Amino acid sequence: MKTPSKIICSITRRDGLKAGIGLMASAALYAATGGVAAAQGREPLLVGSINDVTGFAAAYGVPERDGQRVAVKMINDKGGINGRPLQLVERDTQGDANRTVQYFEELAGDPKISAIVGFTTSNDANAVKALANRLKTPMIAFVGAATYTEGDVSYLYRVLVGDLYLMQGILKFISEERGSKTFALLMQNDAFGQGAAKVAQQFYAKFGLTLVANEMFAPKDTDVTPQLTRIREKKPDVIISYGTGLVSAVINRNREALGMLGIPLIGPQNWGEAAVVQASGAGAEGVLVASSMASADPKPGAQTQVINQYKEVAGKPPSGAAPMYGMDAISILAQALSKVAPASGNVDRVKLKGALDATDYQGSTGHFKFSATVHEIADPSEVVIGIIEDGKWIRYGSRKKK
Repeated sequence: MKTPSKIICSITRRDGLKAGIGLMASAALYAATGGVAAAQGREPLLVGSINDVTGFAAAYGVPERDGQRVAVKMINDKGGINGRPLQLVERDTQGDANRTVQYFEELAGDPKISAIVGFTTSNDANAVKALANRLKTPMIAFVGAATYTEGDVSYLYRVLVGDLYLMQGILKFISEERGSKTFALLMQNDAFGQGAAKVAQQFYAKFGLTLVANEMFAPKDTDVTPQLTRIREKKPDVIISYGTGLVSAVINRNREALGMLGIPLIGPQNWGEAAVVQASGAGAEGVLVASSMASADPKPGAQTQVINQYKEVAGKPPSGAAPMYGMDAISILAQALSKVAPASGNVDRVKLKGALDATDYQGSTGHFKFSATVHEIADPSEVVIGIIEDGKWIRYGSRKKK
């Protein structure tokens, strides 16, 4: 068997970025997953993995990739899938959607690749979704943009609550639980932020809310003071913000400098990632996080069990939701592969899609019940509101400072 010619598994160390399970541990995990093929002497099942490991969204891309590695190791330690080891073929987009397209074409063009997981940003996922359908290659993305599931979703899947449902959960919470009447939007100027803003504008009146400010920022901005200053002048009851990477920490530090920590800020799972919390300092305290989990305070039952499994293999708790998305994606894919993977040779991707459409899996980040037309968590009741308290992402109902 010919070994894939290019496997990227390095991590660029960054100031303020301490995400995932660490360079040495990650490399050890990957070596373990790759070594199973030789140990068992069986042809591996290959899965493409495209993540932003060294670009602006590495704060999420690194732990997402590491979660995939943890899941692969767990599966291979139990004998693999139908007697065959699972192996990741990794690519680093470096934060460039053009690279995402290049790598997707490369991996999807290899018949040995059964599916492709990853896609750290909504821009990445949206850039290749048409390719996935045209090339009949299942892709499982870690993105929330509502635009990702617009149109033909035949080969498109995701492992988190999409913004169509998550934003409604946020609006419901700030209206009914917090008693807010006015809010401001502070959104990243890309598919992620623009899509979420569109959903907010579609539904906020339903919850008796008034939008008083709408500001945008770029993913690589190092200062968001002007936008925050304009928002402060409007005196909103709460700020809803969507951002990718360490720009979220920039916003938190700017809020602190402007004396705006008294205005609650709520955003999606990215705000609870360890790299953002650590880089934010005191500015992270009290930030509200909407997701389907709270990494330091999981719901009892299946969610806690899966997170405990991650801890056992990784040797430390997850850094946030990102590694658990990676773990759930591989687990869902493994469940489907177990139904269609042959004893040797390539996986029929059309059959794999059929198996994915029948997914019923309770993971760490929610209950995934797919069908021919629904390839995401489509239940608003899966939304969990959390809060950063004493540097940890816990469920809002568990907070001490009430």
